[in-house]
Amino acid sequence: MKKRVIPSVPKKEREKLNEGVGTPDLDCGIYLPDKDHLLPTNNNTKMPEKPDLQKIHNAIYPTGSYKGRYSRIIPNSHFWTDLNQILQTIKYAIEREKHEGEKITNVLYVGEPITSEYIIIGLGNSLMRGYKLKQDKNIKTNPKNYIIFTSLEQMIEFVQNEDFTLEMFQDIIFQTINVGFNLTNGKKMEREHVYKRIDAERKYQDLRWSSDLRIGDVSDEEKPVSEWLNYIEYHLSKAKDCNYHLEKNNALAELRKVAALAVRAMEIHGCPERIMPEHIGNMTINSDGTTTTIHSHDAAK
Repeated sequence: MKKRVIPSVPKKEREKLNEGVGTPDLDCGIYLPDKDHLLPTNNNTKMPEKPDLQKIHNAIYPTGSYKGRYSRIIPNSHFWTDLNQILQTIKYAIEREKHEGEKITNVLYVGEPITSEYIIIGLGNSLMRGYKLKQDKNIKTNPKNYIIFTSLEQMIEFVQNEDFTLEMFQDIIFQTINVGFNLTNGKKMEREHVYKRIDAERKYQDLRWSSDLRIGDVSDEEKPVSEWLNYIEYHLSKAKDCNYHLEKNNALAELRKVAALAVRAMEIHGCPERIMPEHIGNMTINSDGTTTTIHSHDAAK
């Protein structure tokens, strides 16, 4: 057998390789050259300059790159589907105002501050999408005993008022939620109804695949967790594709399949129990499963 001869690299080329010439710039030019990065070991050294944030952005999102994006964001298209979402938005805005007023620098806030105009646009978009405030029939509290919102139009009028404050808005939304009001568009479903749809999908899966077993097929009970994860990832990719093409109902149908596949995997391999902690955020988890909200003024007592 002939011996394969490996051609030698010319001396000049070896020198270039040793010097690192031609190797990819892994930091995309974000930081200064190594020679300018001096460690703070004595008074004659200097700290490295801050990285160029624009270069970081350009490195992560190259011009013309749409990788990982599944929908186009239109300016001023934000809207809310739940009063708790609005409550969190307002809470974030209040905390930001407080920290920036106190010049706290160890907290970084992203984006522009929340304004009354932003809130009005969001509420208006929710209204245009068919959302309205509706009280849960199981809540027996009389809303007339509280200062609450009963419509999105009422919320918009409140924000437009010259006496509007984020704190007052937050308090009234909190009371509105407590008496059982929330946003609905007629499509939102109670959890037990969602479970029924997933259960129907599970029954379909059993009927569909038990009737299509072929020689050599592996039974569900023999399939490892990794196999079920492959099935789930496949249908997730289909859901993303539907979402990209703005086929919302088809995307949701794929999510229904994903949920049912997860249920089947846990039917076979077991489902670890969720151990509830005693506290989550400002809520206390009671022994009967109910929650109690701890307000900041109560915690201070």
